[in-house]
This record gives sequence, C-alpha cells and structure tokens, in this order.
Amino acid sequence: WTFLQWWTLKEAWLKARGQGLDFERMRALTFEPADEGDVAFTRIGSLVLAVAAVPGLPRRIDGPLPDGVWQRHRTVG
Repeated sequence: WTFLQWWTLKEAWLKARGQGLDFERMRALTFEPADEGDVAFTRIGSLVLAVAAVPGLPRRIDGPLPDGVWQRHRTVG
C-alpha cells in the first residue's frame, strides 16, 4: 500500500459519513481486502481514485476512465 492509497480510502470513508477530515479518526482507521468491502480504490496511471462503496459496486469502471479495476476493502477500525 502506498500513502496515497491509504489516504484516499480514509478520506472517502470519512466524507461519506459526513465527518470531513478528522485526523484523529483517520489514524485509527484500518482496512483489509474484502470482496464486499465498504471502500474501494483503483489506480489509473499515477491517479488513485477511492470511493466509499456499496456492496453492488462493479469490479470494473465503465465510462471515460481506462481499465480501472476496483480493489475492495472492509473497514476494520
């Protein structure tokens, strides 16, 4: 995991819950890979895109983003 992947997952998780950038909570959040996780990220070149996910999130991104494959994770802490 790179810093950018961790940061974007945590930021998406917090924002989806209306918490903004709570740095104390950010430090406490951890994730583990899970097919039906509540967050997901994809890398497209040097860009990292993360979303707070729902169980039906597609494995692939359809649309203008090239060949993005979601990597799902479940919140642990």
